[in-house]
Amino acid sequence: MNSVWRWIVQNEQWVFSGIGLATLAAAGRFIWKLFSKEKVDSAPPSININVSPTISPTFSTNQSRPIQNIISGGGGGNRAARPQPEPDIKALTFKAEFVQRIGTGGRSCFIISFRNDGWADATNVIAHIGYCNELGTQKFLVDYGGWIEPSMNIPRGHTKNLIIAVTEDEKNFAVSDTGPATNYIQSKLVQVGEITPGDWMIQVTLSADNFRREYLFDLKSFPNASLTCHPSESK
Repeated sequence: MNSVWRWIVQNEQWVFSGIGLATLAAAGRFIWKLFSKEKVDSAPPSININVSPTISPTFSTNQSRPIQNIISGGGGGNRAARPQPEPDIKALTFKAEFVQRIGTGGRSCFIISFRNDGWADATNVIAHIGYCNELGTQKFLVDYGGWIEPSMNIPRGHTKNLIIAVTEDEKNFAVSDTGPATNYIQSKLVQVGEITPGDWMIQVTLSADNFRREYLFDLKSFPNASLTCHPSESK
């Protein structure tokens, strides 16, 4: 420090002259810039985070299913539903039979057998039967066909017999069961119309809780009150 002061005293004329002051000012600015640069360089680099105002969050429509759905096997509406078992009732044979409970002492009748070959029971089965002769001059409808068996169900693998005609005084009559209409308080067979000799077509419609089907038959009535019946070939 003393050596610097002696140098200033010895050169006071030059130091305080215009050239000296300018030189000292320039040297001071150089030293200040030098130390200022080192300070800036020693500072840790800054991190700029720029968020674009034009970018918005989006949600993909092809997201993976939740893990719970994968484990449980849930596939939404794309999985085909397993078909439910259904009855499959088929017409089998036509035959004559004597039924004790029809009329006084019983009556002869003609029946068509229906068997359920499906995978489910047919419940609450109702038979509607329409009759029409070949000329179309006689037509009548049986609202509720009578069955030999009292049950209204046809379990799978079982057969049930539908009455299509009852013979009385060497005549054949279509009959209707009053049981369904009276909630089975009174169940008996009543005549609907006579099946006169000649060619007839009958349509049997079986309706159940889980089944419905129509069956067509060609029926031939003879003067001696005998009948023949077979599935119709008409389309």
